[in-house]
Amino acid sequence: AVVVSGAAPLYSTAVFVMPQVEIVVALGAETGGTQEPLLLRWCDQSDFTDWTPTATNQAGSYTLPTGSLLVGGLAVGPGAWIWTDQAAWLMNYLSFPLVFGFNNVAPGAGLVAQRAAGAVGNLLMWLGNQFYQASTGGGVTPVECPVWDFYNANVDLTQAAQIHCAVNTAFNEMAWHFPLKTSSPLWNALNPMGYVKYNYVESLTLGGPVWDYGLSSQYQRSAWAGISPVGQAIGAD
Repeated sequence: AVVVSGAAPLYSTAVFVMPQVEIVVALGAETGGTQEPLLLRWCDQSDFTDWTPTATNQAGSYTLPTGSLLVGGLAVGPGAWIWTDQAAWLMNYLSFPLVFGFNNVAPGAGLVAQRAAGAVGNLLMWLGNQFYQASTGGGVTPVECPVWDFYNANVDLTQAAQIHCAVNTAFNEMAWHFPLKTSSPLWNALNPMGYVKYNYVESLTLGGPVWDYGLSSQYQRSAWAGISPVGQAIGAD
């Protein structure tokens, strides 16, 4: 790995790629030596070494007008979703010269941690002060979660950065793994994680939310990818 030239942000809260337009986006990005918690910066199309806006390229920046900090972002469909601690935004690609448009589609539906959102096809779900669901076109709705008490009573929000969404398309599931607080009767040094899990196919066919929950006693995973080189989901610690 080498340092990217071309005035790339020296540090940021999160970075994600929009493969459909070949642009890298930095959230909570640095500019002029100062990190700005609500600043987005992105590189020129197809050139991750060029971050300086000009009249002939698509590099640019935008500061969200509300919220305290940018938490995470995820490319979904033709655009991307970005989250502050307080709201969900749609980031739509408009092409040159405007590049991106921004729309606050869900005030109050922020993201709890950088990796707490997941997508399957047109379905997007994330965890904030409750679970939320949306399609690529917007239309955010809260998701009924009958296992919320298990999560809420046991999660250690001082380690919220460890919370992550685990998409497993082989079983039509999206799970959220989270650290147990040490005061929880379920916590021990060999069993520090719990999960809540949603079956998005059965929830549709059965006409109601299908969830389960448990302890990650057989796997203390702190990172997850929904697909691996062999096609299946893969987790790591």
